[in-house]
Amino acid sequence: MDRKYAKNNKALAFIKRNIYYIIMLLCLAAIATMVTITLLNRSKKPDTNVIAPPNNQNNDDDTQNQNDDNDDDDTQNQNDDDDDDVVVPPIVFATPVGGEADITLDYAMDTWVWHQTLEQWSCHDGIDFAGADGDDVFAAYAGTVETISYDDYYGHKVVINHGDQLRTIYYSLNEPEVTEGQTVQKGQKIGTMGNTAMHESLQGPHVHFSVTLNNKPIDPYEYLEIGDK
Repeated sequence: MDRKYAKNNKALAFIKRNIYYIIMLLCLAAIATMVTITLLNRSKKPDTNVIAPPNNQNNDDDTQNQNDDNDDDDTQNQNDDDDDDVVVPPIVFATPVGGEADITLDYAMDTWVWHQTLEQWSCHDGIDFAGADGDDVFAAYAGTVETISYDDYYGHKVVINHGDQLRTIYYSLNEPEVTEGQTVQKGQKIGTMGNTAMHESLQGPHVHFSVTLNNKPIDPYEYLEIGDK
């Protein structure tokens, strides 16, 4: 019994004397174990059954965006083609008088014509359609009555706005039968022929018919079915 106790005392004394080294050895052993486990894990082959995420996701997005852009371009081109296929009918004026047109003074802005009443040569910005006093005068095209006026020079005057800066003008009328702001249709009666324009009084009853585009006189024959165009 004493011998066994003596051996235990020696073991405890050895441990106490070398406790520092024992702890260091245990730490080194623990570190060595961790390093060994790490190396073993790295040396394992990767699991071939694991499917990596696709790396072309961005490419797919770019392709989709490109396809969308192409679709937009195709749609725009198709719309443009459709616009090109739309045929806008030309504007054709009705003659502002009934029956056969009796023209006493023609349109002449690039040459001079003789004005009987004024006894002078000058340009003429419209067509004078003659007839009997009280003959009907019609709107040449659909539009809105823009102004109605009277003065000694033009007599009773009606201006119809057809949109896009296109207007028709009628003067030397008797009392107009429309009002300002009224919408009129092509061929609708707007008044009757008179002889109220003093500067054309020697021509007798007639209607002076002129056309302006962007407030400039243009050849009425560009829109009328009668005459040489």
